[in-house]
Amino acid sequence: MLDPRRLRALREVHARGSIAAAAQALGYTASAVSQSIAAMERYLDLQLLERTSRGVSLTPAGLRLVEHADVILAHLDAAEREAQALRSQDAPISLTLATFASGAELVARAASELAQSRPNTELRVVEADPGYSLPELRSGNVDVALTYVNEGLSATAPAWMEELLLVTEPVLAIVPERHRLANRDAISLVELAAERFIAEPAADHRPLTLVACHGAGFDPEVAGYSSDFVLTMALVAQGGAVALIPRMALRHAAGVVALSLAEPQLTRRVLAATRVGNARVPGVAALLGALRRAATQA
Repeated sequence: MLDPRRLRALREVHARGSIAAAAQALGYTASAVSQSIAAMERYLDLQLLERTSRGVSLTPAGLRLVEHADVILAHLDAAEREAQALRSQDAPISLTLATFASGAELVARAASELAQSRPNTELRVVEADPGYSLPELRSGNVDVALTYVNEGLSATAPAWMEELLLVTEPVLAIVPERHRLANRDAISLVELAAERFIAEPAADHRPLTLVACHGAGFDPEVAGYSSDFVLTMALVAQGGAVALIPRMALRHAAGVVALSLAEPQLTRRVLAATRVGNARVPGVAALLGALRRAATQA
């Protein structure tokens, strides 16, 4: 049978990029990590690592095993934490929640409820976009991560992760107060075809703004990129640009007007992500419940 400690060592080598870095993260010696993976290779009769003068990388078999390791280790972690909770209902619990900036008000409401309903729970909140928070969730450094999926951008959750839908919110167009369309209640996106846009950066070069505009039949002129919606609104307020932002991000909106989109009707789904099995751990379950109830007040 595969040893979970050896699976963890392989996963850390993949995450850290070297045996030495994995050993440091695990508190082992580099020799111990190397021997652990070598023993697993002998047991499986498979090569899991490619060793070169520049370091190590995982073979296709090694990568596939890491996918299984993520799920197995998540379930083991959930079992251990649930057992600890069963042993002592009143024992102090420490949880870490990662949230993107525009989810701050939702998180604040959930944290307030949790503090009243479970005073033995210490909640640590860190601000992080999904690009950072999901790897931290995968490694176990984060218990719950708020993430999102924009309309038109497909996303499939990996096997090691579970998602709880919190809210589906509309994406709005924002324009300067003196814009020609500012007195309208709703517009079609194509009416902004001649405008310059502030778009969001995206690792895959497919930000919501570009995808939505292409879907509406035009190529937008991009005046700049910002992942900070407060900065985006400040830039729009100065005139000369427009933007698309989710309703949850619409705060401190001085100098701009938010318009509903009649065509197309864009949305953003906000989700709470956990490692598989961990949603049943009492403390995590309580946090998810608080987030779900807070989302209904948005």
